[in-house]
Amino acid sequence: AFLNTAYQIGVNNCRAVLWDTKLGFCRTPSLTIPLCSVHPQGGAVPATVVVLTRIYPVLYAETRLRDKEDPDLGNLCIMRPEAAEARAAAHFQDQQRLVCDRALQTLP
Repeated sequence: AFLNTAYQIGVNNCRAVLWDTKLGFCRTPSLTIPLCSVHPQGGAVPATVVVLTRIYPVLYAETRLRDKEDPDLGNLCIMRPEAAEARAAAHFQDQQRLVCDRALQTLP
């Protein structure tokens, strides 16, 4: 079993230290790595610092066909904020309810 064991050291989770530094397990992640030095194939990242400069509101995107007769025009993309999306969802549910009511009225 010991022939198949290996210890893998990644680029993202180790750094060079002075020759007389005591090595061992760190209880807290004291090694913070900036995002510019993270390597995609470098293994796990112990900790990083991220500074948010702006928080954007949630937007919902809806894609509709512009014209069924002329598909060359492309699709129409509608972007809505959260409140407008709630209104559009309520309107859509009302329309579905009307269609179901009309279909039930036509049944004998």
